[in-house]
Amino acid sequence: MKAAALVAPGEFKYLPDYFDIPRPQPGEVLIKVEASCIVASDKHTMSGKYSKFINYKYPMILGFEGSGIVIENGGGLLGWRLVGKRVSFIKPSANPTDFTQQGSFAEYIITSSMSCNPLTDDISFDQGANNFVNPMTTLGLMDYCKWNGVIAGAQTGAMSQCGRYLDKLFRDRGIPMINIVRKQDQIEQLKTEYGCQYVLNSESPNFQQELNEMCKTLKVNVIIDCVAGSMQIAQFFEKPSTKYNMYCLGLNQIICSGKMLRSFHFYCPIGLSKNISGSLLDYLNRLTHLDQNKNSQNLLDFTRFKKHMIIILNIQVKEKF
Repeated sequence: MKAAALVAPGEFKYLPDYFDIPRPQPGEVLIKVEASCIVASDKHTMSGKYSKFINYKYPMILGFEGSGIVIENGGGLLGWRLVGKRVSFIKPSANPTDFTQQGSFAEYIITSSMSCNPLTDDISFDQGANNFVNPMTTLGLMDYCKWNGVIAGAQTGAMSQCGRYLDKLFRDRGIPMINIVRKQDQIEQLKTEYGCQYVLNSESPNFQQELNEMCKTLKVNVIIDCVAGSMQIAQFFEKPSTKYNMYCLGLNQIICSGKMLRSFHFYCPIGLSKNISGSLLDYLNRLTHLDQNKNSQNLLDFTRFKKHMIIILNIQVKEKF
């Protein structure tokens, strides 16, 4: 089968006939891939950043999630019910320190039947290809915030797909969210295109004062930080009088020293099916098909400089990248 695979650290190739079509084991299903998307995790995998703490088995097919049709069941009632269905899926994981050779940048993939979500008729394969990593992360964060009695929230990285999702979920529940970006034009974009009410520019000279006043007025008690480093938002929450819950990706040793932080892990509870249909569907990033003459280096460069773009791949009709 055709696949795009990582063959060495930072080196990946289009392999049209290297891999055989895999066979599912009990609890697994075989999916004929229709579309897959590139997210930040794919970019880090391609650049070799994950190789510092995760074992790669070369050649390893790229792609963390996608959509397709279940064509074979390896055994089990859930898998049997999925045969012939249009689904979104996430790649299988061997264990926390190993990547399997499976990936969504291929014509076929096997994964756990528990890692599939049926797609409704109004969701295309392109839209369904981005149904797990970002939407599920956002829904999980929303649950964490509700469990901790959120009154109002603040988040960095608000221009990201997860950031836009999260602001929408907060507004739907009547909870204020302060959205922090790094460019002035992003303020207008978030307000006009996505309806965000509270947006601040961290590069503004008055950012700290504006942030302090807004946090006090809205009574912010949850902060979600996907930037870390020396952001002033972290300094504000260092004040002993401030009671808050902080979820942070990428911790800074100095700013976070001695602070109680909560980690966040992506999860999908058994039997829980959440889809991107409805209000979140309009918050998907713009979809762009790859040209047939794209090569593998172009692919990496494109994801490096257009990191907020979701690229839909349909490897069945591409002869090369």
